[in-house]
Amino acid sequence: MAAANTPTPTRPLSGHRPLLGVSTKMYFTHARTTAFTRTLLTHLISTPRAAEVLSSIDAFLIPDFISLPAVLAAITTTTTPSGLPITIGAQDCAAADFGPFTGEVSPAVLHEVGCGMVELGHAERRALFGETDGDVAAKAGAVVRNGMVPLVCVGEKRGGGGEGDGDGDGDGDGVRAAAEEVGRQVAAVLGELDPEAEVVLAYEPVWAIGAPEPASAAHVKGVVRRLRESEVVKARKGLTRIVYGGAAGPGLWAQLGGEVDGLFLGRFAHQPEQFVKMLYEVGGRSIMGSSNDNRTIALDISSTKRSNDQPSPKPTFLPIAEFRQPISRTSMENTPVRMPEAIRVAKLQMAEDGGLPSSVNTGKSRFFQPVGGFESTRRTGTWGGFVSSASTYLNELRNLLFIQALGIYSFLRVQLKKLAGAVTKLAGLAGFAIACVALWSALSSMHDTRQALVLAQWTARKDFLQYCHSVRETT
Repeated sequence: MAAANTPTPTRPLSGHRPLLGVSTKMYFTHARTTAFTRTLLTHLISTPRAAEVLSSIDAFLIPDFISLPAVLAAITTTTTPSGLPITIGAQDCAAADFGPFTGEVSPAVLHEVGCGMVELGHAERRALFGETDGDVAAKAGAVVRNGMVPLVCVGEKRGGGGEGDGDGDGDGDGVRAAAEEVGRQVAAVLGELDPEAEVVLAYEPVWAIGAPEPASAAHVKGVVRRLRESEVVKARKGLTRIVYGGAAGPGLWAQLGGEVDGLFLGRFAHQPEQFVKMLYEVGGRSIMGSSNDNRTIALDISSTKRSNDQPSPKPTFLPIAEFRQPISRTSMENTPVRMPEAIRVAKLQMAEDGGLPSSVNTGKSRFFQPVGGFESTRRTGTWGGFVSSASTYLNELRNLLFIQALGIYSFLRVQLKKLAGAVTKLAGLAGFAIACVALWSALSSMHDTRQALVLAQWTARKDFLQYCHSVRETT
């Protein structure tokens, strides 16, 4: 059973909201997963009506196991006026809570750290690791037992689902064969679960995973409709939602016409801005906003510009937590780096010494932006304003030049370390060569000594024989 006093999952699922989520599989490094999460949160916080969209759907993110704590911390500590309702899930788990199962991940531990969902039975795990319907059912039972929602992946192996499949209503031979194969997978799992437990079924045709195009809307509708009408699904009291995955992308939600309960996105959504666009599509909102709103919603906050009528704000200092870049100082000192990375390290060092102006921290200097500076000062015609603006720009230029100098210093420091390492290697090779020469001389001396010893022995024997012969002749 799940441990007592465990924290509440990141966001409880609801039966009245569509689902939209993405799994990073094993495509991301830990650093990229952290950057993806941070960028996604930045987009959501800065995009108008994002909280309204998130409140109308169940969004979920499934990173790798190692990145789970960092992603959970980022999601749960992000503060917005209405919170950030995103469920975090895991990509697999063990069927047992605890025990001698080296390398497995306990569902009890996943719930303890805050996971609300676990993905199970993906086609890759079935094909590569030999997972059966019985294995998936046992894992799903463990997920439910620990207070989480199982996301069970099902799908037929045989190809099909093209535009010509069926008669337009999704009732062709391909749909019937797919529904029978998928129905057996669903029955094996649901038959082992509590009838009142919540379950999410991800219909992912194996032949459509990673394909250029998803299965046709008629095929998906036909298979999903037959699944809903199956006895094993209709007999359940608990909530059973069905989402579609397999090359899912923009426009598919509208094509499916509400027949499915959501979308399970793949590599298309590995770009944060694309995932945000899909949130708006499934949440029933437009990225461009309503018709009476002529402003474009900027998904990239770095592209926001000030009006020429607004004065240039004074530089403000950002806290170190807002300034840090995803770069390890240890790795920077021990590995070759390019100049931009060295500059970022120099910026980090300056921030720790007291901070930098926000225009420098964000990597965009107002010195190179012709807005609110010399142009606006020239319109005002005040010499004092001109001097003030010039002083501001010169100060920022000085900061940038100082950053460049520190970057060059860091770059040269790394190169000198590389040179010192090369010299050390050359010295080692030279010492090895000298040792080889000395060893060769020693071996040659040993050979000469052995030859001299053999010659001495032969001479002694000859002299002894000659002596014996002379004694014999005299007697």
